[in-house]
Amino acid sequence: MHRNFMGYTVLPCPDTIAIGASAISKVRGAYFQNHKDLPDYHGAIDQKSLPVAKGIIMDGEDQFRAELIETLMCQFRLEPQRIAAKHGLDFSVGYETEKAHLERCEKEGLIESMEDSYRVTERGRLLVRNIAVGFDDYFHRREATYSKALSFFHLNSTSMPI
Repeated sequence: MHRNFMGYTVLPCPDTIAIGASAISKVRGAYFQNHKDLPDYHGAIDQKSLPVAKGIIMDGEDQFRAELIETLMCQFRLEPQRIAAKHGLDFSVGYETEKAHLERCEKEGLIESMEDSYRVTERGRLLVRNIAVGFDDYFHRREATYSKALSFFHLNSTSMPI
């Protein structure tokens, strides 16, 4: 199983072309969102332009975090150091916020730590999105304007938003 920003898939989806207002495409490691307002969307098309309002090119850090989140949500396990090394990064240096998040999730019984990995518990499977959000740097950098997972557990005051 795989996961992309649209949901779960049975095959990897390296590229997704989305059509319509507010639709989000992913092509070769870059995300593009179409205009949200119909007049802007139609205006761009009438001018024979792509109706793209904004976009981002994923860097190595983004790709690392995306793989962490996908692995966690699809396989219910996490090997941060192995995945970091694959992207030329070192999880043992920095990532203090993410490590603290893993510790909180372990204390809550959502994950179990093993030698160099973590396994999501049965309880944690219901809240895997809450576990995964601890690795989403963009989520923490801006005010969310999209759906949030319902939290059935309480972490300390520095926990992720619900």
